[in-house]
Amino acid sequence: MNNNTKGILGLLAVAAGALGLYKYNKLSPEEKAALKDKAKRAGDTLKETYNDVEEQVSEKLTSLKNALDKELSKADQTTNRRATHTDDIEDATIVDAKEALDKGETTFV
Repeated sequence: MNNNTKGILGLLAVAAGALGLYKYNKLSPEEKAALKDKAKRAGDTLKETYNDVEEQVSEKLTSLKNALDKELSKADQTTNRRATHTDDIEDATIVDAKEALDKGETTFV
C-alpha cells in the first residue's frame, strides 16, 4: 500500500466514526439502552465462544501430549530391548572368544 491509499483509508475510518457518533447521539435513551444490551450480548457470546474454543484446544493438546508420551515410551522400550540384546550378543561373543583361547585356537568366527 502506498501513502495515498493509507491516507484515504484513514480518512474513511474517521468519517465512519464521526457518522456513527452523530447517529448514536441522535438515538433516544431507549434505543441507546437497546444498543448497549445488544453489544453486551454480542460480547458475552464472543467470550463464551472463546472459552469453548480454548477448552477444546486444551483437551486436544492434552490428548496429543499423552499420545506422544505413549509413543516415546514404546520407542524407549524398543531401544532398551535392542541395547540389551546387543549386549547379550557381545557378551556371548566374548565368552566364545575366551573359550576358544583356552582351547588354544587362534582364529574364531
